[in-house]
Amino acid sequence: MVDIDNKMRFLLLSNDGDNIKFMIRSLNAKGFNNITAMENGLEALKVMADDPYEFIIVDTNTSLLDGWLFVKELKTSDRIPNTPLILFGKDTCPVNPNELKQFGVIQYFKLPSTASKLDYLIISSLSIHKTSGTTEYKHSKAKS
Repeated sequence: MVDIDNKMRFLLLSNDGDNIKFMIRSLNAKGFNNITAMENGLEALKVMADDPYEFIIVDTNTSLLDGWLFVKELKTSDRIPNTPLILFGKDTCPVNPNELKQFGVIQYFKLPSTASKLDYLIISSLSIHKTSGTTEYKHSKAKS
């Protein structure tokens, strides 16, 4: 089991107020209270370059830059440190599972879902990240 720091800073990226409320409630229930919510994917990339968060939860539906493109930009940036993240949405996953994993997404979180599944994905992502320093495949497409 991974040791989780409840003071971790979370970035939540979504246009949907209901999704934001669900994620914040779920994170608060686990003791995570340092959460910033944003709607704009481009603005989030700028913020991450100057002041990175320890964990990111990204909706596929975001302003100016959709969630999947945000993930790809984040993971290929030399200015932004490697950060564990979860990609979620109400629609089907935008890419196949192997491509998700190549960019460090353990599993697509399809809504509606449960807080326990979100907890599992957060803990899995953190565990892999803390033990290997990354969640991407060793020979990842992300930096290629």
